[in-house]
Amino acid sequence: MPYSPFFVRQVAAGNVAEITSKGTAIQGTFKQPERYKGSKPTTRFATEIPEFADSRALTRSLARAGVVVNAQPLQTSRP
Repeated sequence: MPYSPFFVRQVAAGNVAEITSKGTAIQGTFKQPERYKGSKPTTRFATEIPEFADSRALTRSLARAGVVVNAQPLQTSRP
C-alpha cells in the first residue's frame, strides 16, 4: 500500500495498531480491516517510507496515535 496518503491517513485516523520497521520497510496491523484499490479487506499491511519523508513527524504521529512500534536491526549477523 502507498505510504502517502493511505498509510499516513490510517495513522491519523487511529487505525494502526502496531508496526515493525526495518530500514525503510514497514509492516503492521490495522485495528479494523482496510482495503486498498479493490483488494480484500485485511488487517495486515506493508509499505515503504520514502527517502524524503519527515521521519520525526511520522514518529510524533505514531506516538500520538498510540501505535506500538517495533524495530529490527538492519544487520542480522555480527560484523
